[in-house]
Amino acid sequence: MMLLPCLISRSLSGSRFPSRPLVPAKIQKGPDNTKARKGATVTLTAEIMGEPAPDVGWTKDGEDIEEDDRVFFEIGSTTTTLTIRRATPQDSGKYEVYVENSLGMDQSFARVDVA
Repeated sequence: MMLLPCLISRSLSGSRFPSRPLVPAKIQKGPDNTKARKGATVTLTAEIMGEPAPDVGWTKDGEDIEEDDRVFFEIGSTTTTLTIRRATPQDSGKYEVYVENSLGMDQSFARVDVA
């Protein structure tokens, strides 16, 4: 019986795909303080980064925001945006956005005033 040589190819990382550098979660630019009239739409946007992709959350006056069809947030690869439709004076307060991954966390605050 004759044995044939077997060639095995593997990259240094053990994967055929290059790995991305790991980056702690960070808010590059926080949301701006905002004043709005009652009934207006308010948007707060933050520029975010991190690898692995960070978990993102928003709070108002220290309480997690319960999303609905009027108040909700979106998370993209480099930004997160909180939208408040039909704003009321009760929406006024201190808003916080936070990001966290296995390498770190960051937060930023903005004040919203609705009159």
